[in-house]
Amino acid sequence: MTSTIPQHNEEAREIVESAEAFLKRVKSALEMISDEEKGS
Repeated sequence: MTSTIPQHNEEAREIVESAEAFLKRVKSALEMISDEEKGS
C-alpha cells in the first residue's frame, strides 16, 4: 500500500507540470491577442 504513494506523487507532479505549461501557453496567447487589439 505504501509503495504506491511515490508513484501517485510522481503522476500528480507530471499533471501539475503539464497544467502549468498549458497555463503559460494560454497566458502568452492572451497577451498576444491583447497586444493586437492595442495595435489596431
